[in-house]
Amino acid sequence: MIRRRKYIHGLWITVLGGCVGIGGGSEQPDSPGPGAKAPWAEQESPADIIISNTRSESVTVTLSIDGDERSFPIGENDDWVSGDVFLTGEDGTVTVTTPDGLTASVDWVPEDESTNRVCVFNVDPDRIRTDMFVK
Repeated sequence: MIRRRKYIHGLWITVLGGCVGIGGGSEQPDSPGPGAKAPWAEQESPADIIISNTRSESVTVTLSIDGDERSFPIGENDDWVSGDVFLTGEDGTVTVTTPDGLTASVDWVPEDESTNRVCVFNVDPDRIRTDMFVK
């Protein structure tokens, strides 16, 4: 568990380090450009979590993975893409919340070499939809 916590902490620093203070048209480091295809759906993609803001305005989300939390903005109709958050065989709970009280959680099922998963959180104006699938 300690090894995983160190890994997740390192991942937070790597993935979200560039997200602090992003705004005014700056792209987030792990977000595809406008009109980009969904590379996270490809088998070899390391992405585990996608947060898609379907709203017509920017929203700040809080992403929690087993109690480790980070908040960051996502632009209107934009996506945030994580790296490989869960190591093979690990489980956990992923929760996304918004300041206006919307929340959604997913229990991560351990992966093996043949089941590379991704979970998409779609932040709509009135709810957060989730979809987990095998790449």
